[in-house]
Amino acid sequence: MYLLNNGEKVYFDNADLLCISNFGFIYRDGNLTIKKYNDEDFSDYALRITEDVFNEVKGVDSKALLHLRDCYSDLLNLYEDLDYDEVGVTGYTYDFIEEDNEPMIDKPMEYTLNSIHELDLLIKEFNKRRILLEDPKPGNSIVTKDNLVIIDPDLFEINQSDIELRNNYLVANKYIAYKWAKEYPINDQCEFNALKNMLCRYSDSEFNTDYYGSMKRRLLKYKTPREYLYHHFGERI
Repeated sequence: MYLLNNGEKVYFDNADLLCISNFGFIYRDGNLTIKKYNDEDFSDYALRITEDVFNEVKGVDSKALLHLRDCYSDLLNLYEDLDYDEVGVTGYTYDFIEEDNEPMIDKPMEYTLNSIHELDLLIKEFNKRRILLEDPKPGNSIVTKDNLVIIDPDLFEINQSDIELRNNYLVANKYIAYKWAKEYPINDQCEFNALKNMLCRYSDSEFNTDYYGSMKRRLLKYKTPREYLYHHFGERI
């Protein structure tokens, strides 16, 4: 039994376990995905989304981002002298997202460019709301039939620094770099750093100029990301 931040009690008795990570568990209950933090380790609060950030991210409507529903606390871990506000967020729910089996690097380059377009719109909204995009790594985004979707907002934060917010575009490119590198694969750290640096240089994005247009001019000449990676890093078996 869980307590939503609006005071409602809910049950996830029919949820199916999808995966286990270092910090918790992912379940599916119909069209709902449930993330439950590891309730045996309360030392990882710095790695959990805060309720303020959750509510701000929940208000963002973007094809490049998961659609958050509710955050909750686990009633089994509420001590008699603690309430929801003191225990904090121990999990949250979001709409289930269907993953596509075809690797991103084998899809037409237009797929990546569409993902960049959606990321561009997302970052513009994030910057208005002062949300800092964080934690780019392969497992924190998934490939859907339409575009790349970011699915882990745990380390997002509210930040009032314009300089920090400019980095959102660079972080977006790192999400793409991590996904490409894992699928190709690129395991050498020097090569991976080179890929990240190339994509970040392409974007002119640090100064909030034409992110999508700049990326498009440099990537559209390649049929697929695999062709791009082969051109720059050679063949992988």
